Amino acid sequence: MMIIMTEWILHLNELIELLLELDELEVRQRGEKPRNRNYYEIIVPEYDDLLFKKHFRMSRVIFEIINFIQLQVCLKINFNI
Repeated sequence: MMIIMTEWILHLNELIELLLELDELEVRQRGEKPRNRNYYEIIVPEYDDLLFKKHFRMSRVIFEIINFIQLQVCLKINFNI
């Protein structure tokens, strides 16, 4: 039973890889730049403070403050809070 499950998982992984390659090919044919999925949700939080500042030209703390202020402004505009 374990061998059958392992083979099934291997075939599933191969299928997923082929589908991802096909998706990347379609993106290239349309002239779009390929993008990392969930980049901001997965990759950016893993940046240390120096790398974050190098990429975004501000510290993570300043970014979070600006993000908080922007959220407050949007809430005030949209909900008159």
